[in-house]
Amino acid sequence: MNTIMVLGGYGQVGGYITKKLLEENMNNDIFVHVVVAGRNVEKAAIKMSKLKCKCEIRKVDVEKICASDLENIDTVIMCLENSNEEVLCECIKNRINYVDITPSNRIIEDILKYQDAIKKAGIVAVLGVGIAPGISNLLADRVARQFDQVTAIESYLMLGVGEEHGNDAIKWLVNNLNTTYEADGEYGKEKVKSFIQIRKVKVGENKKMHDFTRIDLADSHINRKRYPQARVNSWFSYDVSFFTGIVRIMTKIGLFHWIENDKVKKYYNRMFKISMGLSQKMKIGTDKYASIIRVKGKKAEIEQEWEIRVVGNCNSEITAYVAAYVAKKIAEFEKGFHYVGECVRIDEMDIKYSIREC
Repeated sequence: MNTIMVLGGYGQVGGYITKKLLEENMNNDIFVHVVVAGRNVEKAAIKMSKLKCKCEIRKVDVEKICASDLENIDTVIMCLENSNEEVLCECIKNRINYVDITPSNRIIEDILKYQDAIKKAGIVAVLGVGIAPGISNLLADRVARQFDQVTAIESYLMLGVGEEHGNDAIKWLVNNLNTTYEADGEYGKEKVKSFIQIRKVKVGENKKMHDFTRIDLADSHINRKRYPQARVNSWFSYDVSFFTGIVRIMTKIGLFHWIENDKVKKYYNRMFKISMGLSQKMKIGTDKYASIIRVKGKKAEIEQEWEIRVVGNCNSEITAYVAAYVAKKIAEFEKGFHYVGECVRIDEMDIKYSIREC
């Protein structure tokens, strides 16, 4: 029997992962024992009751994690933006497979330092298991296989203001405010600032265009490693362009100048959480998401551009699907560190996408 621990399994995304794993128990021959873990077992019990999920609940403090916390566990799915290295190290010591859904490139880079230790321990660690990075990279890989040479990859991520976003999603947004980073320009590397540049992209079937703003998404860093010859960039938007525009205006007039201060950061975390909550209550926006990838390259010396996209509702659900899929198949993967695109392909998964030549 495969025993999977979902650390943070009663959070926004973690709850969906837990539910997906248990649902698949009823539809497949391979049975998975699910352990929901975190510091607050009472909160976990309430969440599992609401989701009608029957599973083991275990008290685990990731700040003080130890071997006994992971007893009889085969795979850990990490759903918290917190102490990721400590959890991974404990998994390495106890030879437990590790899956991380983090969208943070900083955390991914920190975990990369353990590649040799992961392989030596004979376990599998898979990162980039989410919508971006994750689905976006799987889509890029699907199109890239059509080219002899990939010259450019542009990724566009849209999230719904009307969807409930967990604390980690809010932190991710705030951490990307007022950041300057090195991006791929037409004539080489250039310094750009998040939430300043705008590009209009059609998302739905109608003619409405959405404003996407340039941002340093982790999927770009992964794509650069996989396609070092390509110019790679990433763009972000909410389904309500007004909301994206407000953040852009606040950035331009310098309201996020002091955001590196811990007290200021906590204030903005609280402010955005309240704003998102009000948007849901007032039914502003939807829970629609979109991951759109445009790839340029050469096939038989002819330049082409293709677009591939996944559009749906509730990005937490598609993240849960990918995380559950990877965790259940992880024993089949080669031992060592992997990005999700190195283990699975989008065509083997139950994910509908559309693809067209531009």
